[in-house]
Amino acid sequence: MITIKTGTGAPQVVKNSGMALTQVLLIIALISVFIVSITYSVRNYIRSAEQIQYRTEAKLTLRTMQTRVLEAMLTEPWVTSEQNITNPIAQNWNFYGRWFRVDNVDIRITNVSSLMLLSVNDEDYYQRYLKSLDVDTVQAKQAAKAMVDYQGGELGRPIQSLHELRFITGLGETVVEKLQQYATPFVVSNRSPMYMPDQLLTAEMDASAAQRVKALRSDGTFDRNNFELATGIEPDMMVIHYPGPIFRIELLYQQNDISQNEQITVELRPYDQPPVTFLSTGLTGNGKTARPSEQ
Repeated sequence: MITIKTGTGAPQVVKNSGMALTQVLLIIALISVFIVSITYSVRNYIRSAEQIQYRTEAKLTLRTMQTRVLEAMLTEPWVTSEQNITNPIAQNWNFYGRWFRVDNVDIRITNVSSLMLLSVNDEDYYQRYLKSLDVDTVQAKQAAKAMVDYQGGELGRPIQSLHELRFITGLGETVVEKLQQYATPFVVSNRSPMYMPDQLLTAEMDASAAQRVKALRSDGTFDRNNFELATGIEPDMMVIHYPGPIFRIELLYQQNDISQNEQITVELRPYDQPPVTFLSTGLTGNGKTARPSEQ
């Protein structure tokens, strides 16, 4: 559209710039949207790269700590009254499944011969241990029967892995989770009630003896003599007051909203070849996870 302006001077033709201005504004808006989109994409790429970096660092940290733990367990005495131990892992380990922390990694080492055995195939045994894990009587009886029936069914063999527990009808998710923490499919020749996790103690002793053992562990006076005085349990052909040689080692690292967990079961024989035999291993990442606390 053309507008004619009249006046004392020569006629001037002024173009209506409305359409052009609209086009310019539209182009600016499109460019702005494009820039915002690019910025958002770059931020996502940076965030993804950071997450990959954090996960890689977490895995590297766990694997490094795993090596340090195994080295310590192969070079340091498992049971000693010496006070001059300088290795921070050996200073803090306990072998009865209490968490401790070294260099921002949470560590739990459990003596496998002190865990509930899945290969016993005895309902009374299963019920006793399940009750020690606060499973009610009815549910414990049902779960014990389910495990015995499963092993005596078509397979006709002992439970061979913790993962296998999820295929046993009648256990329930709560029982499965407890068994995965405090049971083992590995067959051991000797039992070591001295190193049982706190949660299992009442399966092998009365509640008052279990409380005495927990107190000894907490105040730093836990040793073989005090354990025998507190419980009346003495070593024999089947019972030993010494950890090993099979251990479950759990590691947890949490940093930058990344949580990485690793669990291995190893047989350690420092003076044999090979000194380390890996029986099982696993590495998982589960996002945010609360730092372990004693139950």
